[in-house]
Amino acid sequence: MKKTILVSTALFFMGIKSAVYGQPDYKSQKRCSDADIPHYIAHKINDTLKVDGKLDEVFWKNASRSKPFTDIISGSDTYLDTHAAVLWDDQNLYVGYWIEEPHVTATFTRRDAPIYKNNDVELFIGR
Repeated sequence: MKKTILVSTALFFMGIKSAVYGQPDYKSQKRCSDADIPHYIAHKINDTLKVDGKLDEVFWKNASRSKPFTDIISGSDTYLDTHAAVLWDDQNLYVGYWIEEPHVTATFTRRDAPIYKNNDVELFIGR
């Protein structure tokens, strides 16, 4: 029996255009509906992956990738291409990101800082 996990992705990528052109006025924009939030099936693997930041193992190469990320507030396409894949085994949940980002920077260094103010990718896991 093949086991899978359904992952509701509230994963998002705020493209570099917001950093270049200023923060969008989200209060005036219509929010995307819950029905528009994509879902993804995470497939079980039988081996433990090496967590090294490299996505060159055969499991990652064969993993189905998410649709391109969209802005979670407006639902519009992002400026840069971003995808994710999720795999799991009996002990771990693995999330791999393929992110097109030419200017990797971070300005926040403290725990619980508002990192969403930087270009970022965040993973939220809930029950």
